[in-house]
Amino acid sequence: MNFLIDRETMPIAGFYGPKELEYESPKGWKAPDYLTDRYYEMIKESGINLISYTEMDYAQNPAAVTRSLQLAEKQGIGMYVMDSGLRADMTVEEMRERMSGYSHYRCFQGIHVCDEPGSPEYGDKKRLLENYYELTRKINSFEDLNAYVNLYAFHPEWIGVNNNTIWLDRPYFEAYVDAYCKGCAAKMLSEDYYIFDAHSVENAAEYYTNLEIMNQYAQKYHIPYWVHIQLGGQWNDGAQRKESVQYYPQPEEVIWNVNTSLAYGAKGIQYFPLLQPHYFAFAPEGEMDFNRNGLITANGEKSMWFDCVKEANAQIRAVGGYLMKMTHKQMIAKGHYAEQNLPDAAASWHELASVELKDGSDQYGAVIGCFEYQGRSAFYVVNNDVKNKQSVVLNFDGTYTIEAVSAGKRETVSENSYMLLLEPAAAVLVVLKG
Repeated sequence: MNFLIDRETMPIAGFYGPKELEYESPKGWKAPDYLTDRYYEMIKESGINLISYTEMDYAQNPAAVTRSLQLAEKQGIGMYVMDSGLRADMTVEEMRERMSGYSHYRCFQGIHVCDEPGSPEYGDKKRLLENYYELTRKINSFEDLNAYVNLYAFHPEWIGVNNNTIWLDRPYFEAYVDAYCKGCAAKMLSEDYYIFDAHSVENAAEYYTNLEIMNQYAQKYHIPYWVHIQLGGQWNDGAQRKESVQYYPQPEEVIWNVNTSLAYGAKGIQYFPLLQPHYFAFAPEGEMDFNRNGLITANGEKSMWFDCVKEANAQIRAVGGYLMKMTHKQMIAKGHYAEQNLPDAAASWHELASVELKDGSDQYGAVIGCFEYQGRSAFYVVNNDVKNKQSVVLNFDGTYTIEAVSAGKRETVSENSYMLLLEPAAAVLVVLKG
């Protein structure tokens, strides 16, 4: 299992996985033992096949990391290991020897190097990306390993807020992404843009700009890009005891987040957080709110997002083998919000002459990713409405054999026009076969 070589299986990752933790809250709640079969069985059930970060360092706690590898291996779940014992001044052979303590596990996929490093071009400069160049290049020189680095996202609305100089305009962000791809000899590209913290399906232009930039540099360097999907919100990195607000996003919004990312060419989906960090649950007066975020809550239960993640991941398994081999070429937007958020989208592409909405309202519309696939065209059609069903008609310039694929649908027809009835936020992959 190597997600950067395997062209059949799309990586479905979880960031912040089960870890060893001893904590008791002021009101007497004790963190459970997360390093047990129960939690890895839940991860497997959800459809996640990779853990990208656990917060455990092999150099500091080899027993716990080894236990997590054993549990992941049992469930067929890949895992990145964080190991501060790997240093840039090591030779490749010294690194190989260092990793021999855990590299024999089949589930071992690579090294988690860094989350959100900055650069002279963009982001917080306290921890510079360039300081990881040599380390990541050496790790990436192993054919079957990945040096995992997750980048800052592009936040144009933050530019100049509170007179900060961290968030700059697009050329600076693109220089940052380019520097990562070149300097780290990158095998994949990852960032974390969480749309529902400040925006919505109706106001998603900034979100699509991030997807556009990721897609641009992934294609430039011939590497896949992976997208983070937020499970909840109300992040609490400062471990403050704060009041909760209404929980978000809604399950259909999570599915929309996944499907629109796939439509824009993403070849990996990452959920954050996989396990709710216990301090993300801190509430006033020593209380804990376990419902704010996470696929699995800090008290060990399935969250309100568990079922929608299962649904989204079933869709990824159905279409991922196709999408992994496709090259993204264009976006089509139909309907008010779709066109507003994708102003550079087209109305047609190659054999797809036009798109119609048949439900009497074009307020939300549809978003369609256009792909090249084995010399043919393919279209990933997403209902941009997270509350209502949508009928979308694809009108082609001739009669074609059409293969339609989704988690709940697989059919082959010969038509010059094809109608899709899509559930809220749902998607279907349409492949032209001749």
